[in-house]
Amino acid sequence: MSEKKHYFLISGSIMFTVGDIEKLENIQPNNVFVNAIVRHDDKNFPARKLAKAQQNLHKSFVMKLPEPELANIHDIIILSVSYLGEMTEEEFQAAPEELKLPTGEQPASTNAVLEA
Repeated sequence: MSEKKHYFLISGSIMFTVGDIEKLENIQPNNVFVNAIVRHDDKNFPARKLAKAQQNLHKSFVMKLPEPELANIHDIIILSVSYLGEMTEEEFQAAPEELKLPTGEQPASTNAVLEA
């Protein structure tokens, strides 16, 4: 079993443009919200961990782009840092348990809005 680490959920906003930054009239500013996970040996969150959090948000954003070379990132803003707890990699990656309601009803889908 692997050793326990402290896990954090980072939520951020990335401001970027797509297009040639030399031609300012054609630039459309965009903003996207991104999440990332950071894990560390201790629970403290000093400046070096904030830098790592920004890097992880950047990686998460770039992985979603079909053509990352076309995006010009102007700013990465950390909106929140949420402590998830101390756990092993196996505990963190474990599949969620099935939700059972006391009435025997099935829980509403988390994608209910999309299914409607």
